[in-house]
Amino acid sequence: MKRILEPPSGTVGGLMAGMNTMFNSIMGRTREMAVLQVLGYRRRAVLMSFVLESVLLCLAGGALGCLAGLLLNDLPMKFSMGAFRFLIDAVSLSTGMALALVIGLLGAAVPVTRVAGLRTVEGLRLQT
Repeated sequence: MKRILEPPSGTVGGLMAGMNTMFNSIMGRTREMAVLQVLGYRRRAVLMSFVLESVLLCLAGGALGCLAGLLLNDLPMKFSMGAFRFLIDAVSLSTGMALALVIGLLGAAVPVTRVAGLRTVEGLRLQT
């Protein structure tokens, strides 16, 4: 019998929370994107800069999280029903960085596509 691995619910919840944070941070800057377009920057360049910013922020957060995880490596934890030891390996670290990349890309994709459809004047008038 082949077992299908499913991500823990905490992982999915963390992804959704991270993407929501990136979504709100970019949607709150719609007017800034419109101002950059008025100043002469191309729409594509402005939108790609926000996606790149989102990805870099998430990768930096992922790197800090991985460093914090390394501090817990081989640390024993005891509780009333037993004990366990944190084991942080290369798979855990690479999975964490991959999830940070997904959060950065998907968290920026939705608001950037929404802003891409707005005319510059509408972006300037938007109250966020």
